[in-house]
Amino acid sequence: MDHEDIYKLILNDELGWEHLITTIIREEEMDPMDIDLVKIADRFAVLISKINQVDFRFGGKFVYTAAILLKMKSDKVIAEMLEFNKKKGHENQQRYIKAVPFDINITSKMPLFRSRKITLTELINTIREAMRYNNKGKISFNLKLKEIKIEDQIRLLLEKLGKLFRMKETVLFSELLEKKNDRKEIIYTLLPLLYISNMDKIDLAQNEPFMDIYIKSKVK
Repeated sequence: MDHEDIYKLILNDELGWEHLITTIIREEEMDPMDIDLVKIADRFAVLISKINQVDFRFGGKFVYTAAILLKMKSDKVIAEMLEFNKKKGHENQQRYIKAVPFDINITSKMPLFRSRKITLTELINTIREAMRYNNKGKISFNLKLKEIKIEDQIRLLLEKLGKLFRMKETVLFSELLEKKNDRKEIIYTLLPLLYISNMDKIDLAQNEPFMDIYIKSKVK
């Protein structure tokens, strides 16, 4: 992933934090039904820190998103440590907690992930919820992970792809969009597309980051 390209897209307001997260997930070939929160947080933070060193005009939402991801990651790591500690019957939980460089209240209402799977749609909606709290003048990490149903989006996209595949072998992602530059439509189309890819119904290819995506059917 070219940091310079990402930097230009963000400053031109052409790239949202949602798009960056979905791009990381696609490049890392993660299962959107079981994403690696730790890996996403690490990669997102590295990208943000490198770009932010170049220009302080860097979008606040990206920096805040990185903070949320790191908070979620730290809670997950602590939860796993405490779970391991509990199974082993040790009484040294505070030693593990102090080893993590974050100010975290273990008794907070934010859910600890432990071995629970977290989906891509859950992650996106969780960050959005945190940003809504922040916009009201209050920063909160009391994030509820609600299962978001996207079956309708997947079904509609499968129908659209089916019609296009009957006319051509390869479909471009841009052909699925009514408004090419609508960031919201891009995200809402890309999310179900990743699920369909994970269902082994299509192949996705992209020659360069943030360029058009080539879609081929795997269903004969």
